[in-house]
Amino acid sequence: MDAISCGTEALPALREMADRKAGGCEMSTDGVARASIIVNRATTLIATDCIFCGVLFALPERLQAERRKDHENFYCPNGHGQRFSQNETERQLEAERKENARIKSLLLSERATVERLAIDLMDNAKELKRVKKRAEATMCLQCKRTFATSRMQRHIATKHGITP
Repeated sequence: MDAISCGTEALPALREMADRKAGGCEMSTDGVARASIIVNRATTLIATDCIFCGVLFALPERLQAERRKDHENFYCPNGHGQRFSQNETERQLEAERKENARIKSLLLSERATVERLAIDLMDNAKELKRVKKRAEATMCLQCKRTFATSRMQRHIATKHGITP
């Protein structure tokens, strides 16, 4: 309550304002007008008892619904922390979410492996094509010199020590 100093001329206006807000206005013995405003708010409370000390206390319905959903701690008036545990359906749902996340991660990993193998396959195909072209052109794969077909085998055997 706020104390408002006012003369007698402000009292009717103050009284009218307080009456509109479902409150009241009074004049104290020291000449200070006091106004009060009453606010009505309906809240549904759910009674529960502490699992540790057994004291009965109440939680607002909204808070209890949130704690049942998020499984966070709430406290009894004596300070004991407690929470609502997950039911079987919530546990199964959580397990399925984890399994889905694991499978999704595995799928992404496998896709990356397949992409890497496809790139390696293309690189190997390019290398094979290059080697075939060199062999058809009778080019030594070791030193990149070109020879006539008959001299190629002798060059490889004498210069590189590889016998066909």
